[in-house]
Amino acid sequence: MRAAEFELYDLQGAGYDPSELQAAGFDASMLKEAGTSLFQLKQANTPIATLKEAGFRADRLRLQGYTAEEIWRTYVAKELKVGGFTAKELRDGRVGYNFEALRGAGYTCAELREGGYLVAELRTKGYAPGELHTGGYTPSEMHGGGCTAVELRDVGVEATQLRAIGLSAAEVKQAGYSAAEMRIGGWTSTELKSVGHSAVSLKEAGFTSAELVPLGYGVKALKEVGFTAAELRAAGYLPKELKQEGFGAEELTDGGFGAREAEAVDGRSAQELRASGFDAGELRAVGYTAAELRGGGFKAKQLKEAGYSAIELAEGGYKARSIEAVDGRSTAVLRDKGYSAKELKGVGFGSMELHAGGYAAKEMRELDYSPEELKGVGYSAGELKSGGCTCKQLWAAGFTLRELREGGFPWKELVIFLRATYAELTEAGYEGLDAKDIIFKTYRPE
Repeated sequence: MRAAEFELYDLQGAGYDPSELQAAGFDASMLKEAGTSLFQLKQANTPIATLKEAGFRADRLRLQGYTAEEIWRTYVAKELKVGGFTAKELRDGRVGYNFEALRGAGYTCAELREGGYLVAELRTKGYAPGELHTGGYTPSEMHGGGCTAVELRDVGVEATQLRAIGLSAAEVKQAGYSAAEMRIGGWTSTELKSVGHSAVSLKEAGFTSAELVPLGYGVKALKEVGFTAAELRAAGYLPKELKQEGFGAEELTDGGFGAREAEAVDGRSAQELRASGFDAGELRAVGYTAAELRGGGFKAKQLKEAGYSAIELAEGGYKARSIEAVDGRSTAVLRDKGYSAKELKGVGFGSMELHAGGYAAKEMRELDYSPEELKGVGYSAGELKSGGCTCKQLWAAGFTLRELREGGFPWKELVIFLRATYAELTEAGYEGLDAKDIIFKTYRPE
């Protein structure tokens, strides 16, 4: 009909539809100029390429209901972007634009994420981890989409976030995170050491010496990485342990230890320290073992009173019977159990405790206790007389003539050995004396 020189307007007026007119040789551009709408052209199944050639933009097609899937092969990405096609519409339309095309069109990662694009999809299109992170993809989405821990670290993802998405301490350390970063991320000192972080790294991360001690680090290792005496003191280390690893007296006192504590670890033996007045409690407090104190001459009872346990006493070389003797029972009970005064003195019981336990003066004298000391702890003149003490010894120890009388000493001994007078003896309570007795005349003449 076009060849027969019919005019387009005439044919349109005659009722020919766009598809018939196109078949007759009239192209879309001509039809468009003649007033044919895009809707009519769509109804006529006009090819997308033809519509584009006719000057129809992507936004017109979108308004007419064309999808991204229908037109992306004809229109470039930028045309779809300008035409109002969202990233979701592109994804739903399974468009095949490459990375350069999407980027060139102005689609951001944020838009693509909102459109439902997965990290894995964008990775295949060339989007870098930094762009994905900036675009709002979460560490979990990025890691699930193939981003490595190193890549996540490089774009600023914190260790805390990696821990939250399930990465192990080993993976995070391997990615280059410091001990400090991982500590903030929630990993413990134990976990950090297990994956290879050194004592230096742990200290720099802010872990205290007290937190590192349970990991097996000793004084030497902690000192080497820079912990001070004060910090090691806070971790529970004692002066003797610090001194053995090179801390000086001034460092110890600067670290909060007392001058006497520093003095107790100045290199002298336990025996020398005992002779200088240090007791077992003081030496235990600075780090001496039971064995060392035993070697220094300290008794089992002194160590028990200082706080050493029965196990420590045994490990220190004290005999089982000695340890049993200081288990808290009284000396009276121990005497009933067969302990001699000599045994109890050997483990550290004093004369007053032995007297309270009922040990006889004779047994005490055999242990070289003086009459003066025995009088001081409560032994009477009579008990000491039974124990072999003479009146002269007891008189020198401070007993009175009356006490000697009460202790059973005959008056004649007091006259002979103490030169007691008739008047003194009478005053002491002796009765029936004869002032003219030959004893008085011989040893105490008036």
